[in-house]
Amino acid sequence: MIPLSTTSLVLIPSGNRLEISENYHEAFEEGYHITTDDIQDHLSVKPRWITYTFTDKVKYIKINTTARQALLAYPDRKWEHLYSKKKLFNKKAYLFFVIENTRLQKKGRLQAVNQIPKKLLSHSDICREYNIPPRNLYRLMDRFDFDKYIVFNMPRYDSQQVAAIFQEWNELQHKIRMGE
Repeated sequence: MIPLSTTSLVLIPSGNRLEISENYHEAFEEGYHITTDDIQDHLSVKPRWITYTFTDKVKYIKINTTARQALLAYPDRKWEHLYSKKKLFNKKAYLFFVIENTRLQKKGRLQAVNQIPKKLLSHSDICREYNIPPRNLYRLMDRFDFDKYIVFNMPRYDSQQVAAIFQEWNELQHKIRMGE
């Protein structure tokens, strides 16, 4: 069991290579497997922002050179993709912290949320991904009812909902062009 800590960094017990590897694999099983890349992809943020926002608030472990050597000496296929990472956040602590700092804006009112979409997009992500100028995106957002998540005071949108709205919009544009 991973020892409780009053700081966000959780220290993994040391020992010989086998013990170190087992201790890290246990930590992975206990939820320490959220990478900076995962957070970056989920919230559409930069690595530096993640370090600034999460390091002092969300429990994490570090994989140093000794640990990496132990993991490579006694690997577990299920977790091999994590061995090259430096910092791994606890999934439950991460999700709790994000949900606590997320509100859903509907018709100008903010509401608490109990879950968040699997992937969120920023305005610039949407413009880039769908090749749409910002001005046109704002018009589209006025026309369709986009759910706006305020995540750490940043507007974000559910990628699945955005895809569905753009598909509907493209179908509508096609009908207009065809004169239907």
